[in-house]
Amino acid sequence: MFCGTHLAGPDPDAVDAEAEAEAEAEAAVDAAGATGGGDAGDGPPGFLGLDPDGRADATLTLGVAVAAGLVVGAFVTLAVLFATGDARGLLPGPVAGIVTGVHVGRRASVRVAVTHGAYALAVAVLLFPTFLLGPAVEGGSFGGRVVLFVVVEALVAVVAGVVALAGYAATHDLDGLLPGGSGEDAGGVG
Repeated sequence: MFCGTHLAGPDPDAVDAEAEAEAEAEAAVDAAGATGGGDAGDGPPGFLGLDPDGRADATLTLGVAVAAGLVVGAFVTLAVLFATGDARGLLPGPVAGIVTGVHVGRRASVRVAVTHGAYALAVAVLLFPTFLLGPAVEGGSFGGRVVLFVVVEALVAVVAGVVALAGYAATHDLDGLLPGGSGEDAGGVG
């Protein structure tokens, strides 16, 4: 039976112990932020002065998700539209854009969202030369178009690699890749 124990209020000793535990936890977070520690998926606390769980970070993550969805959707729409040569090419683009936007928007911080958005854009860029295999390109044999596709795909792969490297750089310290760098990781996505 409770018999009115809930009316007496909280135990003062329990409140003091809870306040001490919270203070210790905050001190540990501050110490981790000063040494560059923290959750591996969110990067160091205070990146650009943003709290990884704050409203500004969430708003920027949403903006990155919308931008990534629009750009990926446009790239996929153009690639599939030119590859098929008819209106059926209009459906995969918006679907890819929505899926990309939802995936990127569910990331834990803006840094991770930028990384995933860049990776999605790199894949979309790699899909773009498929129009060379479709009916939009007239003339020549199919074998000649395949060779042209391979050459253009190799050139586009360089661009996609730069985009993917920019995404990787959003969550990782690239000093280790450069001569004389420290090689310390800034807390990436793995």
